[in-house]
Formats: sequence, C-alpha cells, structure tokens
Amino acid sequence: MFMLCDKPKHVVTEAFIDAYKNTYYEGDELIQGCYYNLLQLGNKTYYFNDDAPLAYIYSHLICASKFAMPPTSHSVKGSYPTFELPNETLHLTEKALEDLRHLDVEF
Repeated sequence: MFMLCDKPKHVVTEAFIDAYKNTYYEGDELIQGCYYNLLQLGNKTYYFNDDAPLAYIYSHLICASKFAMPPTSHSVKGSYPTFELPNETLHLTEKALEDLRHLDVEF
C-alpha cells in the first residue's frame, strides 16, 4: 500500500479515533497522509482520492522511500488523476520488504 505523507513522524498528544475506526493513544508516534488506491488487481495503476479521510500509521511500521509515480494519460471516476508504478520502483519496494523480513526485530 502506498501513502502520500503530509505530516512527518509526530507524537500524539491526545487520544483519538480516526475515520477508519483505529484508536491512537497519547505518546503514539504516527505518520499522517492519504492512501493511493489500486485501480484494479494485477494492475500497476493507482489513483489518488484527495476526498478520502486522512490515514495514520505507526511510524515504526513504515518502510519509507521516495520514488516517482508518473501520471498516466487518463483519470478515474471522472476527475481523480491516476499514476503508474514503474517496474523498477515495484522491484525496489519488494526488495526492501524482503530485506525487512530477514531482520531479527520484534514488533
């Protein structure tokens, strides 16, 4: 899953429940952003729905990287732009996740 982060790691100062019904508590360290949605299974095209509610992820669960997702020539649902995940980026992402699986770390 890919997220466009719009707020870097920050510490929660007051407990809250997000739009996806996840509860976060004072002291939790989170990343805030919006998800890119996969257009179709088996496809490498994603769309960014800026009307979707903000999403939060615990910062220690993030495998962060910056990469290009070039826009495609079409949109979805009328006006949402779509983006292509290049093969090279997909390969690098899969490799990073595989490397994480081999670390001797408890979550």
